[in-house]
Amino acid sequence: LSDLSKRAPRQVCQYAFRKNDIVWICRTCQADETCVLCNACFRDSSHEGHEVYFYHAQAGGCCDCGDPDAWAADGFCTAHGHALSDPLATLPRETIAATRLVLAQVLESLVMIADYSVAGFKTLSKDRLQPLRPPLESLSSPHQMRNTSTSPLLNP
Repeated sequence: LSDLSKRAPRQVCQYAFRKNDIVWICRTCQADETCVLCNACFRDSSHEGHEVYFYHAQAGGCCDCGDPDAWAADGFCTAHGHALSDPLATLPRETIAATRLVLAQVLESLVMIADYSVAGFKTLSKDRLQPLRPPLESLSSPHQMRNTSTSPLLNP
């Protein structure tokens, strides 16, 4: 999975600035004064006619390219911020097949556990449920949703 994660395209650049990196500001595209682009993303995006500035970074901060909360989408570079039409397209078929098998087994196990739990409640006698009645009633009184979910236990 680590290898797949490294190969997958990233929606947000998040390049971590090092001392003296060129950092770009586009007042037209940025959401606020803290939102910036790295040099690579700026060079691969269109800011013609925009109010742009640059400075040399101190260590710290990161590139916001691809983040729609930080940057206008038309100011993104070609590598970031553009959702894939099918996010599974970059995964190998073997990984998809194995994941489907594992998820099918997990879901089957959850259904079996749920069936077992329901069967366990059906075998409880009314006498054994009596000590649970007051707490269940207190849960059911404030909201109808809780009443619906606890009434089968209160009225077996």
